[in-house]
Amino acid sequence: KDVCLLHKAQIKAELKAAAPTKPKIHLDLLVPAPGAVYALDPDVPPEMQVLALQANVPHKTKGAAWRVNDMPLAPSDNHLEARLKLMPGRHVVELVAWGDWGRAQTRAHFTVLGKHQHATNR
Repeated sequence: KDVCLLHKAQIKAELKAAAPTKPKIHLDLLVPAPGAVYALDPDVPPEMQVLALQANVPHKTKGAAWRVNDMPLAPSDNHLEARLKLMPGRHVVELVAWGDWGRAQTRAHFTVLGKHQHATNR
């Protein structure tokens, strides 16, 4: 049966709206928590002051990319974990993870207190 162009466009839009979509996947950044504040310990050697970054996603991942202050971190065996040497200052951590379910991303700001850095200096 022939359908006019107006109705054909309307039917196409309705079919597209009714098509199943992938659910949005929530990627949880566990460490650091957004707004977290850490402090360097002057009694611990700098190379030992490391933050174990962790995230969680409810589905199996095929890969992930961690960045801190726009610099990539070395990959680890577990896509949802990374290690970061702590440096004084304000930082932004970003994570993008992907799998058969699609792609998700998250970010958080955190602060590391140390030499010349005070909690009131925000």
